[in-house]
Amino acid sequence: MAAWSSVFGDPDAMAKMPFTAHGFTLRPVAEVIAALEGAGCTVDNRQAPNPPIPHHLLVALPA
Repeated sequence: MAAWSSVFGDPDAMAKMPFTAHGFTLRPVAEVIAALEGAGCTVDNRQAPNPPIPHHLLVALPA
């Protein structure tokens, strides 16, 4: 069973950063999770407590 994982910045935190206006697509975490679940995966959203830049580690496994 293969797993997929990705780390990405929290969209609310990223929206406040000056470089995101240059080619970044910020998506709500719920939208990304819904897309993965729609593709037949179960998703675990892991977050580290108090990181300098809030982020999400999504781990998706085939259902």
